Amino acid sequence: MNKELEKEIKAELRAERYQALFRRYKLLIIALVIIVFLVIGIWQFVVWRKNRSLEQASTHYFNIVQLLNTIDGQPVSSASKTQALAELEKHTSQFPQSIKTLAQFEQANLLKEQSKRQEALKLWTQISKDLSVRPEFRSLAELFWIQNQLDDVKPEQLRGKISELLGQQTPWNSLIKECEALLDLKTGNAQKATQIFGQLSSDPNVSPGVQQRARMLMQIIAMKKIIQ
Repeated sequence: MNKELEKEIKAELRAERYQALFRRYKLLIIALVIIVFLVIGIWQFVVWRKNRSLEQASTHYFNIVQLLNTIDGQPVSSASKTQALAELEKHTSQFPQSIKTLAQFEQANLLKEQSKRQEALKLWTQISKDLSVRPEFRSLAELFWIQNQLDDVKPEQLRGKISELLGQQTPWNSLIKECEALLDLKTGNAQKATQIFGQLSSDPNVSPGVQQRARMLMQIIAMKKIIQ
């Protein structure tokens, strides 16, 4: 019976101590609770604004790209391309990074189609050097730069860029190898080019388009040898 009484007394003393501590630090506890709720509320608001901004940018980008969609198989008009390019040049910098990168690629492609190749090259270079862009997109921009410089840049410079990209094991490896083979062909090394095209044409992991181009170029090289 004394033990039970002792337990009850200890429990009451603990309760009194807790109540005393609460009365002493009540304002501090309330302030901490308010701060926690404020932080959660601000975080939720920031996330909402970010998602809202991304949604608006996605819709805006989609509306611009709609200008480039074909209707009943008809080619996209020059006026539509010009309008789309103007919209991209005006709004791309305001888009969140993920949408911005896609818009920059679209913009560079339109510049190229309008024979503004130097501007397109400058934009691909900008993407490839932007560390806020995902690595696979940076390497893709570098690939586009190489593809459009095969006839204008010194072979040694292009080989260096190609070797660097191949060392990165990018998703565009087969396209980079294709560029390497085209450069070999351009510099007179038809044997090495044929070897690379042969590898590409028989690799099951290579896209059908690359395989078809590789086979076609192998046939062209073979025909040239026969004629010579």
